[in-house]
Amino acid sequence: MGIPNENNRVLVIGLDGATWDLLDPWIEAGKLPNLAKLANSGCRGKLGSVFPIISLAAWSSFSTGMTPGKHGVFGFQQRNRPDYKSYIPMSTDVKGKWFWETIGMSGKRSIIINVPGTYPPRELNGVLVSGLLATKTVTYPPELADGLALKGYTVDEKGYFNTSKGGFLEDIYGTTDSMAKAGLEFLENEDWDVFVIVFTGTDRIQTCMWEDKAGMLKYFQRMDSIVGEFAEKAGNNTTTFVVSDHGAGRLKRKFFVDTWLKEQGYLKLLKSSDTPVKKAAVFIASFLRTTKLVETIRRVILFFGLRPSSVIRRPTLDIDIANSKAFSSSYYESGVYINRNLVTGNDYEKIRDEIIGKLKSVKDPESGKTVIKNIFKADVLYKNPVSDAPDILIEAAEDYTVAGGMRSALLFEQSVRDTGTHKFDGIFMASGKGIKSGQKIDDISIVDVAPTILRLFGMRSKEMDGKIIEEIFE
Repeated sequence: MGIPNENNRVLVIGLDGATWDLLDPWIEAGKLPNLAKLANSGCRGKLGSVFPIISLAAWSSFSTGMTPGKHGVFGFQQRNRPDYKSYIPMSTDVKGKWFWETIGMSGKRSIIINVPGTYPPRELNGVLVSGLLATKTVTYPPELADGLALKGYTVDEKGYFNTSKGGFLEDIYGTTDSMAKAGLEFLENEDWDVFVIVFTGTDRIQTCMWEDKAGMLKYFQRMDSIVGEFAEKAGNNTTTFVVSDHGAGRLKRKFFVDTWLKEQGYLKLLKSSDTPVKKAAVFIASFLRTTKLVETIRRVILFFGLRPSSVIRRPTLDIDIANSKAFSSSYYESGVYINRNLVTGNDYEKIRDEIIGKLKSVKDPESGKTVIKNIFKADVLYKNPVSDAPDILIEAAEDYTVAGGMRSALLFEQSVRDTGTHKFDGIFMASGKGIKSGQKIDDISIVDVAPTILRLFGMRSKEMDGKIIEEIFE
């Protein structure tokens, strides 16, 4: 690569959960002309995610160039040591600089919109509009928030549970369009060297409508138009990246790892939860999902104009953390913690190896399929991980996800509304100024994007785990 151009600009468009499994057939059929142009005129490849395959962990790796083992975010819920209380990691929990903070130290200005893991916003040279986990429009500088809200900017989609399919689609399109409109205004009216915008609707629609390929295509065609408009208005003096934090695939069944841990004798319940009445409530809820009656009930509640979440509350049982040897960390794609207050010395590795061995052999009695695709020791996968890292990280097999929490009386449940789930391989495109044409890139990771962007500005960071993707440059 030659000497970086001081006038270079970088545009990054994030399409949460986008996968070549969907995009390639649509591109070949001429359905996504703008994404096709970017993919064919520059470099493209599969972009490996991180473990666990959860957006908050993966986008934090994108932002920092670090693995979760170093930046410390493992999902939407994780546990403190030594008390193992559950908490939701915020931007203040991220250990390490976001790459735009590093770039800002050299005087470069950034516009950052809706990147998950950026709430609450941190000071930067430029503008930041927080993404997940913000529940309202929150910005840096703070005075921008009211103006965005008045213009109809929406932080995130409401989801499918409390709406009909039509309401869900109306909401997701509205959120996407409001974000695109605000982003284009910033892009055209603000000075910037780095511009990053992430659209999470791509993940939402795949999760809720994986079986509706026509509905997903229609939404991705809207996104294709938006991507084209951003790329065009960014101008020729711009290097453009299109990335996703992970891929997506079909979801059929959920495996409840905490229920399994209890069956195996590693997890215990609090006495207040270990009662016939509470167990019966969980069993009934599980039965309703198995028969799909819960979806019928949800639709009836919607018909009467009520919010299902205010009427249907899935019962859960409370884990006795102090007396359990192992338990999960979160709602889905759960890691497993070994209770180091209870399991000490040589017993720690013995118990961990025992759990890993047993999990590898778990099969779904309905299909006969193995449930776990990969399972890792966190301290082997990530050297010297932060203290809050789960001890075991799990990747579910095709058609499955691993769910945490004592929310089911069964080891497996058929997935009712969510028909799509996360997969490891996302997408990577690079095109424009200084980028080779027509090259396919292999063996790259989401942690490589940040150091590659820094390299465009002649900068490096010794703190980053990722490598520079040198092969994309002319």
